[in-house]
Amino acid sequence: MSPLSAEPLALRSYHAPIGESSISGISSGAFMAVQFGAAWSSIVKGVGVVAGGPYWCAEAKMWRATGPCMKGPASGLNITAFTTKADAKRVSRQDRSG
Repeated sequence: MSPLSAEPLALRSYHAPIGESSISGISSGAFMAVQFGAAWSSIVKGVGVVAGGPYWCAEAKMWRATGPCMKGPASGLNITAFTTKADAKRVSRQDRSG
């Protein structure tokens, strides 16, 4: 029997509290960690990034993705707007939890 036709194995649950989860990455993994953290900001407690880039660095533009985002510190990014939004989400979560 081909390994590709075998039944998938069920993953074991570790019963980890999802609200205590964080994600981290290095280089391309850091870019992915940032995207995951932004997409799941309601449940991810923290994001650790080493040698990666900020959220929305490429702005859906190929020339930015293969240029400024890969070659060094990006310029012209409004990081303040992103951190302000993240801070507002955090405060909102704290207000709801009491």
